[in-house]
Amino acid sequence: MVLNKRGVIFFYTLMLGLTIIVFGLAMASPIRSFIDDARTNMTCSLPANNWDEAMCWILDLMKPMVTGGIILVGVAVMSARIWIS
Repeated sequence: MVLNKRGVIFFYTLMLGLTIIVFGLAMASPIRSFIDDARTNMTCSLPANNWDEAMCWILDLMKPMVTGGIILVGVAVMSARIWIS
């Protein structure tokens, strides 16, 4: 089976998108542990003031946003290549 240049680029970008998705899934655990450590150091169980409470809410939202953002970039790479070709 011989692929032309366009077919090789198509499979390359699919592999690149899949690699980014796997990277996002692999980074989920370190991101979670980093944010959990930050929450522990800030004593988010009993925040001192409204600013600390707001930061705790932001830290809670960061877990899915960062991991989902990395995965979304991988999906965008794959879908852009499929849509453009």
